[in-house]
Amino acid sequence: WLASSLDAASRRHFGADCAYMGLGGTIPLMNVLQEGFPAAQFMVCGVLGPKSNAHGPNEFLHVPYAKKLTAAVADVIASAR
Repeated sequence: WLASSLDAASRRHFGADCAYMGLGGTIPLMNVLQEGFPAAQFMVCGVLGPKSNAHGPNEFLHVPYAKKLTAAVADVIASAR
């Protein structure tokens, strides 16, 4: 159900299917969680892009994108079984 919910929410808010990328500081933790809970499904998402200067001077958050992502996450949670 998760993959289809992600695609539906992504199409609704971004106009395309969900994209999958494996990068960011959370990835090592997700490996540990997956080993501990092998039957669980995880949704990990973020709003920082290559020009966001994460944790640095002039850190930037694109608020319209963050709002769309928040709405998409809410759609996925609402569709949980």
